[in-house]
Amino acid sequence: MLFVRWLDEKYSVNIGDIDEQHKGLIGIINEVYRAKVENQSRKTIAGILEKMADYTKTHFRAEEELMAEHGFSELEPHRKAHRFFVAKVVEFNRDFSINDDSIIESILEFLKEWLLTHIMEMDKRYMPYLNEKGIR
Repeated sequence: MLFVRWLDEKYSVNIGDIDEQHKGLIGIINEVYRAKVENQSRKTIAGILEKMADYTKTHFRAEEELMAEHGFSELEPHRKAHRFFVAKVVEFNRDFSINDDSIIESILEFLKEWLLTHIMEMDKRYMPYLNEKGIR
């Protein structure tokens, strides 16, 4: 039961660790979806959203360190996008804990759209630069 599918050829940035982390993020989005479909407790869903916030911080830090280490010129806009996403996930977790379950639909749509768009529009920009430097 998947809400988001990883498509190697489409979403890969050709950097093994980053691709694995992106798959991990997609996996967490699918966990939220499964929990919703299976009518799991609000506490369970809130825990998965918290896991998403923690995982994104770790992933974004790794991505930003890689870009900084290799002098990628678009690091700051990337950092700004990452901060926005983490803040939004934290906000969703807070809102979910005080609102009815209907908010989960908009949370899922946001997570899916933001992540896939971010990979395709921002992460794909560092791919040729880092790949040219031998980062795979």
